[in-house]
Amino acid sequence: MIQFFKFAIVGGINTLVDFTVLYLLIFSTGITGGMGYSLFKGISFLVAVGNSYLLNKSWTFRDRSKKNSKEAIDFLFVSVIGLLINVGIASLVVNGINPLEIVIIPLASTLGFIEVFMSVEQIWAGVGGLTATAVSLIWNFFGYKIFVFKKGVDPVK
Repeated sequence: MIQFFKFAIVGGINTLVDFTVLYLLIFSTGITGGMGYSLFKGISFLVAVGNSYLLNKSWTFRDRSKKNSKEAIDFLFVSVIGLLINVGIASLVVNGINPLEIVIIPLASTLGFIEVFMSVEQIWAGVGGLTATAVSLIWNFFGYKIFVFKKGVDPVK
């Protein structure tokens, strides 16, 4: 259970990295949907995955082994599946589900959030990213634990 909490903390850090990169790309281009969004989400996810590898190896799963090439390939395999899940879910939410006119815009208008800090489309891009993160978290934890860092667990903790 402690391991899962560590994974959640690392995941929070990775989510910040992911969203920082995603919103830098969105704000610098103005693209909030379509294939551009999917590409941006893929890029931001991959940057976060690099950070994830370092933090999960050294802290969450306490893997001190030197089997870096096999481990890196296994990590890449799990991460590519995580990428497909993450980008697929985020793209589905942003490009396929469109509650902007039905729920989000009226709610945001009522609460006074429209165009204060960011556009509704930019907010919705974040909703897609958060949804994808929540769904892919489960795959990533068990994938890393079972396939990548399987012998790096500290049995005392």
